[in-house]
Amino acid sequence: MIDGAQDTVRTYGILLGGLIGLGYSIRCGITPFGIEISPQGVRWQSWGKKTDIPWHDIHKVELGIFKLSRSILLRDRTTGAAHYIDISTMGSDPTIIAETIAYFLAHPKDRDALEDPLTALSLVIETTKTRQVSTT
Repeated sequence: MIDGAQDTVRTYGILLGGLIGLGYSIRCGITPFGIEISPQGVRWQSWGKKTDIPWHDIHKVELGIFKLSRSILLRDRTTGAAHYIDISTMGSDPTIIAETIAYFLAHPKDRDALEDPLTALSLVIETTKTRQVSTT
């Protein structure tokens, strides 16, 4: 009798754990991923966690291997904290995203161009082309 009761409890425990895991997976799967670069700053969401950093708090931008995966690192100016944006949260080429963040970090007067993605991207591409030509 006791063995049967323990098996029942174990079965219900496994089912409950599975339902909790399924609920978490659905919640994370429905939660949008992505990164937004706006005139106000950089915002991204990954696995249910939202991060929002205004431009004045960003000190440094790097693209590389951090925490065993390719990521963009944003260094916080005030606290020195490292914020990692994993490439799995991005819908675009991480190099372009890192270049875009770096450009608008260095050119605050151009940040209004972020209202129009094509205008913003053209500014970044033009600067990248100029830099490549001048180094050759």
